[in-house]
Amino acid sequence: MADGNIMYIGYVDVPTKTVLASYPRTLKRGTATFVEEALANVCEDAMETATNKSIKKLEFNYETVYYKADDEIKGVVVAMIYEENYPERFVYTLIQEIWREINMLPPRVNDAHGIPISMQKKLGSPMIRIFKRYDNVVEVDHAVRAKMQIDEASYAVGDSMKKIIGTCANLEELKSKSLKLKNQTVVVGKLEDRVTWVIAQTRCNKVEKSLQLKGGFGK
Repeated sequence: MADGNIMYIGYVDVPTKTVLASYPRTLKRGTATFVEEALANVCEDAMETATNKSIKKLEFNYETVYYKADDEIKGVVVAMIYEENYPERFVYTLIQEIWREINMLPPRVNDAHGIPISMQKKLGSPMIRIFKRYDNVVEVDHAVRAKMQIDEASYAVGDSMKKIIGTCANLEELKSKSLKLKNQTVVVGKLEDRVTWVIAQTRCNKVEKSLQLKGGFGK
């Protein structure tokens, strides 16, 4: 296993297999060879599976490569991961963040030979920032977990809304039960009032009798 979790991230032109932006820019000879071969495989796989727009995964001996192509299969964002246990949800978020940076830029342009011009100057800094943040699993874990909690809460609210809507079919039954419960509450209230009156009346009678007895002794 390498020192970090992520080996490489890049934005690649599929037809020409040209790297438009990447981090790190400089790789060791062995790593550079692997990255070149992996990127070639990614471009070929992207063209072969053009109808599948999801994030895709290619597994090699020691690294796992994830990528997502644009709708026209002209460009792909690639992430190469060292650590086999690195959470996939982090990779997905990483790739989506890079695509957001790309989509904020003007359309790509080609040189006189039809080769896309490098976008390293525009994407270099965002890629460095994203790479370093997602290479630190602990930092990413807090951020992504917070987002997941928000997503889960939103899902729970939506699920509750569906259940409430589902019970609308029995709305009349609910109204009937509610009215019955209300009537029962009124009856119980009246009974409580009656019991209170009876107790008070009984006490009054006892007091009256006591006074009468005292009056008799006084004669």
